[in-house]
Amino acid sequence: MLDFKIEMPRLKTPIALIVDDPAPYVNHLYYLRRFLNPNYPEYYEEFKTIPNEFLESFIKLVKEQNVKGKFSVVPNPAGQGYIDSGIEGYPKEGVEWWIKRVRENVAPLFDITPEMLTHTNAIDLKTGKLLPMHEQTWASGQTVETLTDYIAKALEILKNVGFETNGVTSPGAFGIGVESKYAKAVLNAVKRVYGFKLAWYFLKVDPRSQVVYPRLAYLDKYDGDAVVSIVSGNDDVIWETMKPENRRTWCRDRALEYADYYITNDGRGGRLVELLNSGSYVVFHTHWNSLWSNGAEHGLEVMSEVLRRLNSLLKDRIIWMKLSEVASYYAASKALDIHVDGKMGFLRILMENMFPCRDLTVSFKVDFKVRKVQLAKGQYRSGWDEAKVSENVAELDECEDELQPNGWIKRQDRVYVCFDNTIGNVLELTGTST
Repeated sequence: MLDFKIEMPRLKTPIALIVDDPAPYVNHLYYLRRFLNPNYPEYYEEFKTIPNEFLESFIKLVKEQNVKGKFSVVPNPAGQGYIDSGIEGYPKEGVEWWIKRVRENVAPLFDITPEMLTHTNAIDLKTGKLLPMHEQTWASGQTVETLTDYIAKALEILKNVGFETNGVTSPGAFGIGVESKYAKAVLNAVKRVYGFKLAWYFLKVDPRSQVVYPRLAYLDKYDGDAVVSIVSGNDDVIWETMKPENRRTWCRDRALEYADYYITNDGRGGRLVELLNSGSYVVFHTHWNSLWSNGAEHGLEVMSEVLRRLNSLLKDRIIWMKLSEVASYYAASKALDIHVDGKMGFLRILMENMFPCRDLTVSFKVDFKVRKVQLAKGQYRSGWDEAKVSENVAELDECEDELQPNGWIKRQDRVYVCFDNTIGNVLELTGTST
């Protein structure tokens, strides 16, 4: 029996950090309380501006730890101006400097997404005026068409300043009550602006379940259209670091206690370890304000410790990925069709998939001693006796201890293969007797 399985990439657990809400200068919490809800905590209005220089502290950390994930750039922060033309009350050169730093230093590690247009009041696209309601309230009464136009506008602004993405982030619970419409609108908007047929969005958080996976919101695997809902598995506990009383009593021990929520100092406990041990994807989120902590940067201190622990204690078990990479891998794992040909000492597995991804990892049983594994291109149609190979791509490397990209390893009676299926879709295994 072949017992074919799709494994985690390189037999490691995908992990990604989500950072919500960044924008040049603007502290959107200030405007949320000022424009929409005066009952929000007073510390929301403590600072109108988040200094652009804070971005440098963040860049230093993620470069040191080689972290990947998603980083928002709000296209029109708090409705104060589109970032491709300027934000009211702030120097245009400062906005451009912030965007350039994100483009050059954050984008190589993180997907850059819009968090819709303002993250506060919805905008009337026809008049350009702010509406007296939050974007998430506005979204709940929209159609696929109106949502598509709104999301496409957000993507267009990011494209204008040099970002390319196939994903979006929901401000608050944007789209939660109309998620089927929202998913279709995200796909439509991504197609319109960038031409991509695989899209994803971050909307949901599940900090309690022991198992948290991405979810397929839409799939047409034969046309190659898909939308993946990325789910975060944690509470953003460092949000509390903004509170004045928390800042007054802050100490190093407090930072370590917060870090323990994510991963304990021995690497055996914490929410992220719980997800890892359960076989989940480890996707976790925080907010720009949580990291900045109203100027104290205590949240960034906590996250620094969390990332250090992850990379030092769990480095052999995790693989950092952008959310676009997570979405591609998950879509591929759910849409794979296989055809198998075999004879004595030879096995050919063709994997048809409209969502190519790197490091696709599969495993299966073989009843012969494998001498080599070849990656090739091929096709199979109904009625054919066997798959046909059109081109040999490469011989994959046999690995000794750890599975590597474009490599294979045998453990007991199973063979594990990791390959780049953007360059090949057929595995050919040849035994020692042939």
